[in-house]
Amino acid sequence: MEAKLTLYGALFNPKTNKILLTAAYANVTLHRQIMQNIKDTKTPEYLKKHGLGKIPLLETPAGYIFETNSICRYLARLQPSAGLLGNGEFEASQVDQYLDFCATELEPVYVRLVYPILGIRPADPEVQAKAREELNVLLKFLDERLRISTYLVGNQVTLADIAIGLSLVEVYRLVFDAAARNTFQNVTRWFLHLVHLPLFAQTIGRVTLCTSPWQPASLPPPQQAQASEAPKKGVASTAEVKKAATEKGKKPAEAAPSKQEKPAQAQPEEEEKKEKKPLDLLPPSGFNFYDFKTLFANSADKREAMKTFWQQFDPAGFSIWLLHYKKAEGEGVKLFLTSNLANGFLQRLDHFRKYALAVHGVYGQDGKYEVKGCWIWRGTGHPQEIKDQDTYEYHTFTQADPNNAEHRALVEDYMCNTEPGTIVDGLPIAEVSYFK
Repeated sequence: MEAKLTLYGALFNPKTNKILLTAAYANVTLHRQIMQNIKDTKTPEYLKKHGLGKIPLLETPAGYIFETNSICRYLARLQPSAGLLGNGEFEASQVDQYLDFCATELEPVYVRLVYPILGIRPADPEVQAKAREELNVLLKFLDERLRISTYLVGNQVTLADIAIGLSLVEVYRLVFDAAARNTFQNVTRWFLHLVHLPLFAQTIGRVTLCTSPWQPASLPPPQQAQASEAPKKGVASTAEVKKAATEKGKKPAEAAPSKQEKPAQAQPEEEEKKEKKPLDLLPPSGFNFYDFKTLFANSADKREAMKTFWQQFDPAGFSIWLLHYKKAEGEGVKLFLTSNLANGFLQRLDHFRKYALAVHGVYGQDGKYEVKGCWIWRGTGHPQEIKDQDTYEYHTFTQADPNNAEHRALVEDYMCNTEPGTIVDGLPIAEVSYFK
């Protein structure tokens, strides 16, 4: 009987994907435990597994293994015939050197260059420019190595190719336009060869190459984030003072705003510089989308919340769409790989959450999985945020008519059901989530 191995990790994360791809090449089955929220890693139960509360983490019958490269090496050793560690001591050492190179040289540069584009960390043009220079140096080194080689080590895919190749996926998707790719022709040839291999494609989906470098996503300025925080412990807010006084039967006195409560005031110059997005420039709508999203998220009875939606929905300012991903050959066979495709799409739309509400994920069963979803968003067409997605052309978009009873029923089925096994639009739910 095969030992049960459980991987704790985030969806569509380069580190998680390296482990999943290694398992695929080693023909090892991994059970998934999704840790998408940082709070999930700080629970007492999880901290017993990993005292630092970090992911990824692999649970084995013998105990726990952390750090991506260590987990990948463990999986590779379970299937020596796969050749992931190279052939012989010398190649094994070469694989190790590239794993160390990836962790200590390439990944830190990736974080500084790509994370601002994904909206994970604030943008700093100087830091990004420096990261780009460092990346060029690293890829020039790899380009020379790959001048006469198909793979980094030996004559087949090894952990070296998996680690470095997956670390460059978002670089090729978001940063490297045709001119940049042409600068490192050997690395580009090697990269394109890898991502078209069946197991790579099944794990990370189709990689659409960058045509124009993406710009960093905008994040709330620090003072805005501070202003939205709850008052610090020991400092009562105005609302709390009024509530306490009212409960005692007294007329609440006006409390002087504390420093913590005072909202940060943007300077006129800052407001002028703040770039408006196209969706912010649309004519005002009577449909308070934020209030409805709050109501929907907190409602135990989603169908009851949808009654409010239909009463308030503004078809001139918002639209409803059914999205369906057009699979490539070999996709939609394994659930965890199909979930990777669905969640990768959502992750790259983090900056769009303000304007949308959706249920999106995997439907189907028995190796016949589909990536689908129901979306409500600002505007009546396809927003630029959707068009900018590298998989945009691989989706079909069907607009739902709010005046059509069948369409309304289908929208409600999507929006009100997330329990696995529930039938929606003819297919059982496999793994879906709300985007809000």
